[in-house]
Amino acid sequence: MNRSRPQMLTKILRFTLLIVWTMTIATGGFSHAPTIAIATATDSPPLTARVVAPVVLDGRELFELGAAGPFSARERVQRVETGLRQFLRSPSQDPEVVTASLNGNETIRLNDRHLLTVTDSDIEPGLTTTEQAEIWRDLLIVELQRAIQERQPKYFQDQQLKALQILGVAAILYLLSWELDVILRRRLHPGDSPQSKSEVSPSNADQMRHTLLHLSLLAAQGLGWLTAFYYTAGLFPQSRQWRYNFIANFTRPILLLGDRYSSILDLVLLLGMVVGLWFAVIWVTDRFRSKVLSVTGADRGIQDITIVLGRFVLLFVGLSIVLQVWGIDIASLAVLLSALSVGIGFGLQNIANNFISGIIISFDRSMKIGDFVQLNDLMGTVERIGTRSTELRTLDHVSIVVPNSRFLEEALVNWNHGNPVSRIGIPVGVAYGSDSDRVRNALLEVARNYEPLLLAPEPQVWFRGFGDSALDFELLVWIRDPQNQFKYTSELNYRIYDALARYSIEIPFPQRDLHLKSIHFDSSIKALGIQKTNASDQ
Repeated sequence: MNRSRPQMLTKILRFTLLIVWTMTIATGGFSHAPTIAIATATDSPPLTARVVAPVVLDGRELFELGAAGPFSARERVQRVETGLRQFLRSPSQDPEVVTASLNGNETIRLNDRHLLTVTDSDIEPGLTTTEQAEIWRDLLIVELQRAIQERQPKYFQDQQLKALQILGVAAILYLLSWELDVILRRRLHPGDSPQSKSEVSPSNADQMRHTLLHLSLLAAQGLGWLTAFYYTAGLFPQSRQWRYNFIANFTRPILLLGDRYSSILDLVLLLGMVVGLWFAVIWVTDRFRSKVLSVTGADRGIQDITIVLGRFVLLFVGLSIVLQVWGIDIASLAVLLSALSVGIGFGLQNIANNFISGIIISFDRSMKIGDFVQLNDLMGTVERIGTRSTELRTLDHVSIVVPNSRFLEEALVNWNHGNPVSRIGIPVGVAYGSDSDRVRNALLEVARNYEPLLLAPEPQVWFRGFGDSALDFELLVWIRDPQNQFKYTSELNYRIYDALARYSIEIPFPQRDLHLKSIHFDSSIKALGIQKTNASDQ
């Protein structure tokens, strides 16, 4: 089961990537639509921020436009990008980009066609509309010349060769990382050969380490392919535009968290930070267990509950720091968390009860791992004390999971608590007329010759009383391992039976005396004879 954990995590990661890809296509990842950006000032709240949209040419952002009059920022950007695409479909001449004044507004024209009117919502602080128009004019000339150059056949051939080289390097790195993962898996699981099956199975720490290494290699493989595809897509104009639109869907602000808008990429990064925090907490607590708790010699149950509490504390502190760094005010979530805690408290009160019971059991030491206990009709050795339940292994080697609260609410018999030495009694019945001294000597001989029994305290034979058909004796012996008491009882019964036979001591059968009074029988016979005489006379 542990060996399939990395495979399960791999499938989960691949399934997540598939969902992200599907959502991207469903939301128009490859459609040509400009991305709305929110330009916020440091002293202005996000709800009153200026909405702008970037002008994109072949996947490169040129400049940003705001709303002007009846036209939104998106509509203005679409008009500009439509004019640029129309020019690039048949660039028969060099681009001629000029600025001109029209009705007091600065305009930009491309080959005698109106392209853009620069308004006050577009200019950068400290610039005039004329200066802003001239800056954009120069930028458009450079970018259009580059776009024309990138549409030449020679450029396309050169970039094809470069793309093949990049993908080849990515494939080689992938094969190397895959081979490294195979080597690590074989080192942890030496194989399925017959000679390796007898070896000791890897520890939980080794399995956790291999899982982390496997996930790291998987992340490196994914990052390598993403980097190769990202760089390759940037070599060609059309694929660069697709790449831009793909990324734009993830970077588009969609949700207000704290004091800023967050995109899908921000949410994915936040989720990644939380997952990374979880793995970091596990690594720190495992190191603390192996380097500190194991050295102190603390009980295993104390170690487990300490690690669990430590993980909860570190996760709470880490999440608080991550959310505050992300701009989410924890105090604003207090009301929501309090309402959720009430509902969760009613729904999970049994779990909370068992969790608190597990903490009490671990610290009051009424029961610890390795103890032989009896809880009503359950009897077994404590294998594990968890946060919610305790695992008992019965004498039949069956594992039973018992809620922790039962050990505090019901009477618990712990044979190992304080001192594991305990006493067991073997009842023996002998026939009336047997010599009591011979019986005692026979029973004591059996107890002294059976090695698992303790000689101190000394075994004893008690005369319990006079039964209906036997004299009742009881052999009392002491043992140090109470989980074997039934085994010892059975062996002692075998030996007692043989000893009584050697000493010629009879084991009686149950006896009952039946007494019949003859007076009632005689009167019945007389009455029957009288009836027969009367019948013959008639």
